[in-house]
Amino acid sequence: MALLLCFKQLNQANKAFLMHQTVHDEVTEDPARKTLRIQDKPAPKPPVSGTQTIVATTINNLQFSKMPMPEDETTENVKVGSKSPQTSEEPREFDADANCLSPTTGFKRKRSPSSCSQPDGPSTSNFPPSPRNISTHQMAQETIELLNKMAVVHAVAFDKKVDFSKTEEHPVQKMMEKAHFDIMREELGADPPQYTTFVADILAMKHDLINLVPEGKPRLMQHVEGCVDENHLNKQVENKAIDVEVQMNAIIETAQMMCMPARDDDIRDIQEKTDVTDRMMMLVSLIKNMRHDMSNFHLAMHQRQIKENSMHAEKEYYMKVLTTSPEFSGGVKKWLKLSYGKVLQTDGDTKSPSKKKPATDDSTAVPLTGQQKTQILTGAYLDLLEWNTLDSEFPFPETLAFDKQMICALIEKYQQLIYTTSALVVTQNVAGKEVIDKEGFMLELKNKIIVLLNDIGKTNVNERMEHVAVLCDSEVQNAKKELFGDNYKSQAEADRELFKNQIVALGSATNTVRCLLHKRLRDFFAEVVNNPSVLPRHLLSSFKFVESEVAAVTAKFLKIVDYNRRTFGDFYVTLLVEIHNEADSR
Repeated sequence: MALLLCFKQLNQANKAFLMHQTVHDEVTEDPARKTLRIQDKPAPKPPVSGTQTIVATTINNLQFSKMPMPEDETTENVKVGSKSPQTSEEPREFDADANCLSPTTGFKRKRSPSSCSQPDGPSTSNFPPSPRNISTHQMAQETIELLNKMAVVHAVAFDKKVDFSKTEEHPVQKMMEKAHFDIMREELGADPPQYTTFVADILAMKHDLINLVPEGKPRLMQHVEGCVDENHLNKQVENKAIDVEVQMNAIIETAQMMCMPARDDDIRDIQEKTDVTDRMMMLVSLIKNMRHDMSNFHLAMHQRQIKENSMHAEKEYYMKVLTTSPEFSGGVKKWLKLSYGKVLQTDGDTKSPSKKKPATDDSTAVPLTGQQKTQILTGAYLDLLEWNTLDSEFPFPETLAFDKQMICALIEKYQQLIYTTSALVVTQNVAGKEVIDKEGFMLELKNKIIVLLNDIGKTNVNERMEHVAVLCDSEVQNAKKELFGDNYKSQAEADRELFKNQIVALGSATNTVRCLLHKRLRDFFAEVVNNPSVLPRHLLSSFKFVESEVAAVTAKFLKIVDYNRRTFGDFYVTLLVEIHNEADSR
């Protein structure tokens, strides 16, 4: 129900994409013209998440065989290779055990074994037919459609700057539209002129303007419906005497009254044009932009309700899945259990799993405190920033499936910040005060390092750090040349190799500098997640050169955490209680 409510609120925003997709109606009887009917491009689907990709791939790989028809009265006599049963005016009783009379000879004939008869011994044909796969296939298709809709609503709820006008037009559609208006130009230039395509576009634009009228505006609706008199226009078509300028000006004036002030320049350009086909082409483009503007307006107006209904719909659907497949929560439970072990392992309280209680002492088990639950959830969210497909200790939680693509991008940026800051710290200690204080040196070096580490991962970290080492050494030497000029003395080759080796060593997971900066950055993110309204001030000078990058990653990550915690927070607490009880019972 929540998803339905959410889509009702998106109805106005998507009206242009769901209710009226045609640029013009097909009114000609010429078969050659019918093949050139232009279809407006439907709104593109958003990027599909990992869960949807798996479901879609599974459905595509399924092979559905033809299943037998149900054994009812209408199909029980229809066998393979047999004729359809003949009906008579007077039905007679049929004894399956008796011999039948031959319709041609009148003699009794015995039933002969055939492919349709069943043998006495057991065989595979005696088993009941497999259940139909049609319902399963239909359910899977409905599930995919529902997930796609939920992904669209999730994306709209997440991004306040969703803009339909930024959708790129497909090249094929551009070609078809050009062909459409070429036909209009030929028709209007014929002798006598043909108005089939022109009239179709005028009526289509009128219908588009009617759809753009907001609810509760009866006077505006009446004005738009009367801008073009269809009966009068049809009479003009019959008489082959259409006043083209009057019909176009009626649409232009109505659009000018309804469009945003930002579209006034477009209206002015249309009015300055003299060619009829060019004006019609610009009018079609203007009304398309008006549909986008109306969609963006409704999205912005209902942003809060869309977000609330999206969260409720996601939780409702997930809990519905758990009622039939409880094992579906296994990934989430492993994810939380890892953070649970980390938090309680360092806790000296009696409820730590390291201090096991007898199985008979369950009634006296100390429950988790609110602070512990918060710490566990915070640690679980921070573990996502270190998740890796190859060697992670937990599977990616299903409750964050719609956000997996964004989280994977943040993982790369998070690791990029750690390695960039580590390289800058090593460079600061080696380059000297004169080089570090050189205006713009550290910022330029940071930007170049970020470019080199743009696709860093566990599989290529050593290779990337070797490139960073060469870059840092080269930049330091160039800066010294600029500072000291003729007094510059080349640094010893052994010292330069030592400097580069220190940066290459940052790729090791046990490197002291990298581990220290990793811990500081993780602590910073933990404070942000625990107290999102209070900006922590403990970010040390080590991160001052990447402050803007840290702020950007933190803001995106906090948005994901806030949305997910408000949606599934209660469910996570329930799982934590189960995990705690299981630990106490051991």
